[in-house]
Amino acid sequence: MIPENPEGRLAPGCLRTLSPLDQVSAFCGLMEEEIAPAGPASQNAALLRNYYRRLFGTKGKLIPVQVFGYGERLRPLLEALSRRPSPARILDAGSGYGTESLLFALLGYDVVGVELVAERAALARARTPFFESKCSSPLRLDFVNANILSHLQKCEEVDVIWAMEAISHIFPPEDFFRLAFEKIEPGGVLAISDPNPMNILAWWRSVRIRGSLVHRPHRKFHDPHTGSPVDYGQENLLTANRLRRSLRLAGFSAVKIYFSGFMGSSLWPEPLLRASFAPPFLSRVQTMARAMPGLNRLGTTYTLLASKS
Repeated sequence: MIPENPEGRLAPGCLRTLSPLDQVSAFCGLMEEEIAPAGPASQNAALLRNYYRRLFGTKGKLIPVQVFGYGERLRPLLEALSRRPSPARILDAGSGYGTESLLFALLGYDVVGVELVAERAALARARTPFFESKCSSPLRLDFVNANILSHLQKCEEVDVIWAMEAISHIFPPEDFFRLAFEKIEPGGVLAISDPNPMNILAWWRSVRIRGSLVHRPHRKFHDPHTGSPVDYGQENLLTANRLRRSLRLAGFSAVKIYFSGFMGSSLWPEPLLRASFAPPFLSRVQTMARAMPGLNRLGTTYTLLASKS
């Protein structure tokens, strides 16, 4: 249940009193209201419903199993944030339509979302008023249309950099790791969540999207400030081990990797996912897979936390 004040609004940071999975569930409940066909984001609702169709299905209604899977990807960072003595300053690298930026802002953090594609950044800004209408005070949130590598060269230091399915598009990733290390405060964290190429389903999906077995960056997008073409990764999936090595070379320490996505829910038809037995069954599948050596590194996704000591 979402904690609200007597006026029915969320107090700043009140969602932090919930467990990480409940934080994500509460936020997804707000998203369900946001993207309803007659909801406040009706002009963008169809686009958002299609983009997040794994979460909401064909009818725009939350699928609990998928919310659980989404929460598992976010859980390592949310747990790390809960242990911080003061609210963090978060940079969301490759923020897309702004979903995690909005979640972090609702949790009471100072957030800047950086997105290369102007249309995505504009839609993210358009979503902000709905979530602010649910709060008793304005969100500390800004969306910037910029090349993340250029932005990191001139931005202020932050406590956390988050990259959700972005590192496979930032090219070359080693430049991003180096700049991220320079801009994260001592004691801060770089958190990356991306598909795992060691999983055959994740690997094959990346091949289908780029139309080739071999990764080649493209230059379809331009830097919003200089107009110059930007080298853009095309599903350039990095294995967890390669990522760990690259981050340590950049200066990060204590790299921790959490694998998730063992449930195979993308192979299930929607009616089965909505069946009452699905959440407990698939949750047990994930728990068992994580306990099996070898198999426990083959989830479809991973979330990595790298600290700057």
